[in-house]
Amino acid sequence: MDFIDLNRYFVPLREDQEADLDIGRLWGPQVSGWLSWADLRRRRRVILLAEAYSGKTEEFRHQCAT
Repeated sequence: MDFIDLNRYFVPLREDQEADLDIGRLWGPQVSGWLSWADLRRRRRVILLAEAYSGKTEEFRHQCAT
């Protein structure tokens, strides 16, 4: 299967915080402080939470290959 880059953005959260997805949808991901894969690769540690079968494994593989 071919990999399709979805240009995903990620919402940084603290332990006691919930994601406010409306801000990113209205103002755009960069203005809202969302992170791209390039931003995540510059960090020492990242915890990525998402539903099962959302493509995490394939995206990690693709990011390691680039």
